[in-house]
Amino acid sequence: MEVALGELSSDDVAAARAHAHAPAERESGATRAVRFAPLPTTPAAEIDLALLVPDTTLAATVEATLKAAGGELLERVELFDEFRGTGIPAGMRSLAWRLTWRHPERTLRDKEIEGRRSRVLDILDKELGIRPRAS
Repeated sequence: MEVALGELSSDDVAAARAHAHAPAERESGATRAVRFAPLPTTPAAEIDLALLVPDTTLAATVEATLKAAGGELLERVELFDEFRGTGIPAGMRSLAWRLTWRHPERTLRDKEIEGRRSRVLDILDKELGIRPRAS
């Protein structure tokens, strides 16, 4: 079928209808706010914790407790290892977490980091009965 200049075929009209909804679909997805933060100017302090966790305790429960216990300077909590086997008691597993703290204006001192680590471990023990894995 040949179409003269200025005329539309039925295929062109169908394609135009299909694409007419595309901007609205894109706009509905654009309602999510994008947040930007300046790059940090102070170094992060990272520690790794290997914890003996009962098989009945969800990793998400441990993570939520870590976040709550970590305080306002806790920037990130990351589960990076799970181990079962030799040296781990029956019904338990070892979950290893990396905790990252950062003060926005200065470098954290070793004493401060150790205090935060101790606080996290105390809360894990009291609330969930979770203790660090022996080296």
